[in-house]
Amino acid sequence: MRNTADGEYLAGLATELRHSSTVNQAAEDELAHLRGVMARVAAFINNPNNDQTACRALAIHLGLPAPRTNTPKETRNG
Repeated sequence: MRNTADGEYLAGLATELRHSSTVNQAAEDELAHLRGVMARVAAFINNPNNDQTACRALAIHLGLPAPRTNTPKETRNG
C-alpha cells in the first residue's frame, strides 16, 4: 500500500510542478510585456518633440521620473 501512496504523492507533486512552471512562464511573459510598455512610455515622455507639459503630467501620474530637459550648453566666445 505504501508504494501506491508514494506513487500518488509523487504524481501529485509532478502535476503541481508542471502547473507551477506554466504559471511562472505566464508571469515572465506578462513581465516582459510590461517592461516593453514601460520602455515605450519612457521614450514617449522623454521625446522632446512631444508636449512637455503633457509628458511631465503623464510622468507624475505614473510615478515616473520627470522628463529630461534639453538645455542648451553655454558657449564661450573668445
